[in-house]
Amino acid sequence: MGNQTFAAHMLEREARSWRDLTSAEYDRAICGMLDNIDRTPDPADRSNALMVLASSSLQRRNPSLIESRARFAEQLLASITTDGDSKHGRVYLLILLAWLHLGTVAAQGPASISRVPDLPPGAALPYGADATAIADPLLREQARVLAQSHAVAVERWNAKQRAIEHLSRIAALVRAVQLDFNQEQEALRELQLAMSLAPGLPPSLRKLLENDSS
Repeated sequence: MGNQTFAAHMLEREARSWRDLTSAEYDRAICGMLDNIDRTPDPADRSNALMVLASSSLQRRNPSLIESRARFAEQLLASITTDGDSKHGRVYLLILLAWLHLGTVAAQGPASISRVPDLPPGAALPYGADATAIADPLLREQARVLAQSHAVAVERWNAKQRAIEHLSRIAALVRAVQLDFNQEQEALRELQLAMSLAPGLPPSLRKLLENDSS
């Protein structure tokens, strides 16, 4: 399969997945496509398909697409040392785009969450008890709304932790890349500095990227 044909096939699959699948299914589908690309023996096929798929998928706006964002960043980083340098500038932009998506998820997550939902004032139940046991229907409805809000907060908290874990791994991978020429290494340091400016980064990770790029 020629590199243009394979890349076009990946682009078609991505568009169909975005149209037909839920967010979670789409995220898994993209990771599966990246697995297929990674196993492709022809370097040109692999490089072109990765660039095409990343360019399309990273334009999708959905905060729940965490795993595929991280996979894009990792495989694009790996391509820096295996492909020619003609595409490095575009690769760096796509890595930064994937990084910013993850940073936004981290920034939008709550700073902390309670272990159980709050109860409305006036509801007397043991800590952690099922709010459906509240006898008063008005208080019970208020408790249900609070429980729903808590569930959303928990989901955002979990997404934040996953994003931060991926950000830390990607930062370590960026810092480990060694290129042959000083000009290329300088461009990589500039990428790290740009990454350090992303929202949502833990202070320690931001400082690590800033110091390593100085």
